[in-house]
Amino acid sequence: MLNDDLFGFLAAKRQSLESATDPVVFLETYDRFLEDLRSFAECTSESIERAVREHGPFYRRVQQRVLELREFADADVLLADADAPNKERGEQFSGAFAADAYSRVADLAQLADIPALRRIVVAGCGALPATLLWMADHFPAADYVGIDFDDRCVATAARLADHLMLNQVKFICMDAAEFDYSGVDFVFVANQVRPKQRVLERVAATIERAISVVVREPTSIGRLLAEPVGDDLPPGYTVVRVGASSAAFLSRDLFLDLHLDA
Repeated sequence: MLNDDLFGFLAAKRQSLESATDPVVFLETYDRFLEDLRSFAECTSESIERAVREHGPFYRRVQQRVLELREFADADVLLADADAPNKERGEQFSGAFAADAYSRVADLAQLADIPALRRIVVAGCGALPATLLWMADHFPAADYVGIDFDDRCVATAARLADHLMLNQVKFICMDAAEFDYSGVDFVFVANQVRPKQRVLERVAATIERAISVVVREPTSIGRLLAEPVGDDLPPGYTVVRVGASSAAFLSRDLFLDLHLDA
C-alpha cells in the first residue's frame, strides 16, 4: 500500500504546489510536503525509481525555487545584522533553514588532512554559501572559491563574505563543469549541481594529482529533489565513506578519492 500511496501523494502535492502562487503559502505548502515525503522513505527502490522518472523534473524545479527563496531571504537577514562579523561561528544564522544548511556538513571535519588544504572549491555555492562559510570558519588557513552559474547568487554570496570579513573567499559566476581545477586541493559539489558527473569529469581532467572530493548526494527518496551521481562515477573515483543523512535536506555527503592513474 505504501508504494501505491506514494504516487497519489505526489500527484496531489503537485497540484497544491502549482496553485500556491504566494511565496509564503508556497513555502508552507512545501514544508508540509517535505514532512509527509519522509514517511515514504521505506518504499521499494522500484517505486522510488518510477516516482523519480515521473515526478522528479517537477519536484527538482520546486526544490530550486524553495532554495532560492530561502537563501536570499536568510542572506538579507545576515547582511542586515551589523554584529554578525563579531559573533561566534555558526551563531550568525538566526533562521532554522540557514542554521541547518550550515551545520549539515559538519562531517567534513573528519576528512583526512583538511587543515593542510590550501585551495578549496565549492561547486554550486548558492546565494547563501553555507558549506563554504562552514569550511572557512573551521579551516581559515585555506583560500576558497565558490562557483555558481547564477550571477545574483554570486553577487549576494560575495556581499556576505565581505560582510563577514572573510578575505580568503572569492566567488566566480560560471558553469562548474568548465572551471579549471588545477592547483585545487579539495572540491565540494553541492546537491543541486547538475549534471554532477560532468563536474566530476572536469575535475579529473584538469587536476594534476590525487585529491579528495565530496559530493552532496540525495538520499533514496531525496532523488525526487536532486540529481544523484550514485553508481555513475567517472573513471578514477572511488567511494571511501558515506556521511550521515540529513532529514532536513534528504541528502548526505559522499566522500570520494580521485586517483589519476585509473
